Amino acid sequence: MRPVNLERRPVDLNHPEEGDIVYGHTIGKRNNGAYIWSRCPSCNTLRWVVKYNGEPSKACRSCSSIQRSHKGSSNWKGGRSINGDGYMMVRLYAGDDFFEMGRIASRSGRVRIAPEHRLVMARHLGRCLKSWEIVHHINNNKLDNRVENLELVMPKDHCIYSQLEKVNKALRGRVAELEIEVQVSKIELEVIKQGLAATSRHTEKFSVGA
Repeated sequence: MRPVNLERRPVDLNHPEEGDIVYGHTIGKRNNGAYIWSRCPSCNTLRWVVKYNGEPSKACRSCSSIQRSHKGSSNWKGGRSINGDGYMMVRLYAGDDFFEMGRIASRSGRVRIAPEHRLVMARHLGRCLKSWEIVHHINNNKLDNRVENLELVMPKDHCIYSQLEKVNKALRGRVAELEIEVQVSKIELEVIKQGLAATSRHTEKFSVGA
């Protein structure tokens, strides 16, 4: 049996027409309210949306998310965030010269995110970076994305950098451990000196008393 439009005409769910209205359960929705096959005014996509006060909701979910995340929105947080690897990530929107450098971050595909340090280098060079090009942080601070702190390197060179950084980090750790050991040794030596001085004074006092 074909779902019936609230306007009492059959609806072909495989090929709905703009303006068709059905109950939610006929299209697998938990909410059994009225749904309308409506066009998003932003991306022109047709989809089922709830009718609010007799009118369809405006933008689709993807477009609403974009609008909320744009500068000027009360939800705007700068379009930047730190990922799990400690790199600053930046939102890119369709129309940006470096849009293709980002990975898709929305259902519509019109929002992408990319590492800020790669974008800084790309804008400095005036071109999009190749996937195999690596941007190295000279001072090893992943959040210091000043162009003077960035260096474009080949993958094999970056491997060498990474190995040297690991060795350097290990050496700095060992130096810190040795510094602590030196401090402990100084304290122990001072305690021994004080003990010897006290023993010497006691021995002299005993000799005088005898």
